[in-house]
Amino acid sequence: MKPIDGMTTEPYGMPEMGGAWYGCLLWAADKPELVEAFEAETGMTFDAITSKGLARMIDDSTGRTRATVVAWCDWVTRNFWGEAETRQPAVESPGH
Repeated sequence: MKPIDGMTTEPYGMPEMGGAWYGCLLWAADKPELVEAFEAETGMTFDAITSKGLARMIDDSTGRTRATVVAWCDWVTRNFWGEAETRQPAVESPGH
């Protein structure tokens, strides 16, 4: 399940882990070094997510906010949370 339309990744554990995934997004947004890495890798500016007032209205009307949010969610999922299809099933120990 992709929690946001347009995402290219599928976060591990959806929908049951949706709240924790959202918490991971917020945690990462509070880390300047992660925001800088996102901006360097994607060429997008994170301030589109956090802008207010007139800047926010312009971002919303051009789709910049949505594109940045989707890119942020994909980036955090790939780099910190994990994608559903890349998780390996638990390996049972011999004798169980």
